[in-house]
Amino acid sequence: MKDNEKTREQLAEEVKTFQTEHLAPDFQNFNVEESRKIIGRAKPEKCQKCKLFNQCEGIWKEYLKHYGDEELTPVLKNLFDKIGIS
Repeated sequence: MKDNEKTREQLAEEVKTFQTEHLAPDFQNFNVEESRKIIGRAKPEKCQKCKLFNQCEGIWKEYLKHYGDEELTPVLKNLFDKIGIS
């Protein structure tokens, strides 16, 4: 199995893990996956150039708050083209 296939499987498993509902007497969230993206994740401006922008939920906001985005590097299209990923 190629590394890129393994990574895609790992991402798919993470998404499946969070497909659930949160229900309480005073709270209802029927789409935890979508609200996690809106409430808990963010995409810094540098992510706009990333090949995986549409597939990625972004970085945890708490991570960005504590560490910033300086170490993040967008995955560039030409990198994927060179190794044959569409």
